[in-house]
Amino acid sequence: FLFLTKNPASYYNLEFPENCWLGVTDTGGDTFPLDDFSETFKPNIKFISFEPLLAPLVTFIPLDINWIIIGALTGYNSQKYQPKPQWIKEILEQADRNKIPVFMKNNLKPYWKGKLRQEFPDLRKEEK
Repeated sequence: FLFLTKNPASYYNLEFPENCWLGVTDTGGDTFPLDDFSETFKPNIKFISFEPLLAPLVTFIPLDINWIIIGALTGYNSQKYQPKPQWIKEILEQADRNKIPVFMKNNLKPYWKGKLRQEFPDLRKEEK
């Protein structure tokens, strides 16, 4: 099950089984404390959806995030608020440094000249 919220504090009083992926939406800038989110839900897959990406990221992505999604604004008035290639590049660089898979939505094609990465987290449990 995938859960996505703009308010990660809403997760804090709930218990989720390990088959739940917990996501938060960040539109860029400094919108919420990512470290609190990632530390609270250790056994779950945790992801950040930078969709729509409306500003450059000014915080660091926590090391224990398992997946990143990046997308553009769609629909009414969307042409006024589109991601800059540099903003996307900065997220990709952080993801690469921390070995975090990235899924770039197809709506980024007009704004990203390279190949869209459409990766998923590795769900295989490491054997001990």
